[in-house]
Amino acid sequence: MKTEKNYSFFKEMKEFIKPYKKKYFLSVILSSFSVLCELLSYSFVGIIAANIFRGTGDKNTLIALILVIICKTANVIFLNFSTLISHKAAYLTLKDIRCAVCDKFIRVPMGYFDKNFSGKLKTIMTDRIEDVEKTLAHLLPEMTANLIIPAAMIIWLSIINIKLTGIIMLWIINGIYKGLEIFNEFN
Repeated sequence: MKTEKNYSFFKEMKEFIKPYKKKYFLSVILSSFSVLCELLSYSFVGIIAANIFRGTGDKNTLIALILVIICKTANVIFLNFSTLISHKAAYLTLKDIRCAVCDKFIRVPMGYFDKNFSGKLKTIMTDRIEDVEKTLAHLLPEMTANLIIPAAMIIWLSIINIKLTGIIMLWIINGIYKGLEIFNEFN
């Protein structure tokens, strides 16, 4: 009986990603700052809404509005720089992968090219390798940041008030459960 080998994208790509590890790390950090600025802008909008409902339109409301604008601007700047850096690193990684595939093609026996036609080789060289770009340039920095910041906020909330964090987590779990119920109704 054959045992299936556990496939891990990052384990397989390790040697290609390693030279650009600092760029990917910087991209994740900038993307995290982008997510943090986005969340901060919502908290300042909450302050503005609270002042409107109280009927007070004082200096604090104006300061909160300015902070919303600053946070939204910083969000866009951090996100664009993160995407720029991750794309540069991803395309350098793709170049290295293509060079490695070309080196491999040089060493394969001639019978390999009789069995595998040019269309299949073109698919490997362009399409399959190009699919890696989405993961490296978008998924890696954006998903990591979108997981790190909420997790850090939950830890921070737990330090402040564990009971309130527990209540918030119950609502989040309830929302996920209800969302899955609705999703299953349509499928």
